[in-house]
Order: sequence, then structure tokens, then C-alpha cells
Amino acid sequence: MAEKNFIGLRDKLLLAAALAILLFFAGLSTIAEFVEDEQALAITQAIGIDYAQGYAVAEPALFDDSYYIASRDLE
Repeated sequence: MAEKNFIGLRDKLLLAAALAILLFFAGLSTIAEFVEDEQALAITQAIGIDYAQGYAVAEPALFDDSYYIASRDLE
């Protein structure tokens, strides 16, 4: 049986890290989506991703609630 997912975790991490470095030198920020747990968040930070969203960061919220949370954190 042929392997459908021929790109392994190591290659995915290398690609994400390379993109993070490239975008850093281009003056752009990176955002990781679907960061579901603390391990994924730690990996995201370790490879140089600037921002993350997902359950490891916060539960989904309505826009009004998100705005309140973000503005409260800025004070």
C-alpha cells in the first residue's frame, strides 16, 4: 500500500522553520493556525513562528468577546 502522506513531521517542521526565517528577513510576521495543545505551541515558538491561534491559546469566542479580551489585555 502506498503511503498517502509522504511528507513526514520532520519535513513539515523544516519547511515551517524555513518559511519563518524567510518571512522574518522579508519583514513579515507568521501565524500558526490550529495550534491545539501545549506541545504544538512549544514547537511553534521554537521554530520562530510569531503568533498562534487555536485551543492551546484560547477557546473560540464571538468577535465581540474577542475584542473585549484583546482590549482588556492591552490595558
